[in-house]
Amino acid sequence: MTFANDTFVLRDARLRSTPGNGLPIYVACSGPKMMDMAGECADGVIMLAGATPSTVESALTHVQAGVQRAGRSLSDLDIAWGAATVISDDRAGALAQTRVMAAWYANYSAGYARAAGASATAIAAMQGKNPGTNLHEAREAAELAPDNVVDSLTLAGNPAHVRNRIGEVRDMGVDHFELFLIGPQKEQTLRRFADSVIPSFR
Repeated sequence: MTFANDTFVLRDARLRSTPGNGLPIYVACSGPKMMDMAGECADGVIMLAGATPSTVESALTHVQAGVQRAGRSLSDLDIAWGAATVISDDRAGALAQTRVMAAWYANYSAGYARAAGASATAIAAMQGKNPGTNLHEAREAAELAPDNVVDSLTLAGNPAHVRNRIGEVRDMGVDHFELFLIGPQKEQTLRRFADSVIPSFR
């Protein structure tokens, strides 16, 4: 394949794979247009779409639009959902570690912030702060995010809280969960996820 535009050039590019074996294509996305395209064309979609049934339902609506246009069904796709996760018995501390995600959503995918209950005023305030190019740089914007919005956009709490949220979304047709580690206690979250969350879904 050869392709060129103003910013990207491919010359005689090719995929190296065993002939005859299919290569499933997954699209990782959060925006509505990408969700739509994934529903139409991809073998699977990895959704970053908040952390409640209402925010995930919003994402699935866009995937469904693409699926219908292609004459397919949602069961034709492997649907994965991921959420920024901190597992801790210190609820306030867990929310503090995931708060930057609310700033990210407000600045880059505001539809989910609205679905999570963020007011137009709160979203505009977060958009008025520099979100940076990396999550940890959005501290000023994150400080403006209300706890209820952070809670709806992330998985922040003890193992039971995380299990309940994943269970709610699983029942909506999500095939698997992608663990998005965030904050300084990643190893603690990973170990507690393995010990106290995974066994409930096997």
